[in-house]
Amino acid sequence: MVYCGLVLVVFSFGNEWFGDPNWTTNSHVSLLTLLGYTVAASLFLLWALYVLIRFAIAFRKAATQLRCKWAEEDRAR
Repeated sequence: MVYCGLVLVVFSFGNEWFGDPNWTTNSHVSLLTLLGYTVAASLFLLWALYVLIRFAIAFRKAATQLRCKWAEEDRAR
């Protein structure tokens, strides 16, 4: 959402900032700006996916340990 907001702001006010109505096609600044935003958003999504997977592995391990402990201490058997 932040990525979309930044791109929207850059394209909305780019004509005023850069003074050229065709700044998106004639300027290297537009390419570098959008490339930077895209790389930052992609890295953030990859980091979020990595953290999600790490937490899933940790919770699975904790659940398995608790299940084993529960089975060991079950007095009904």
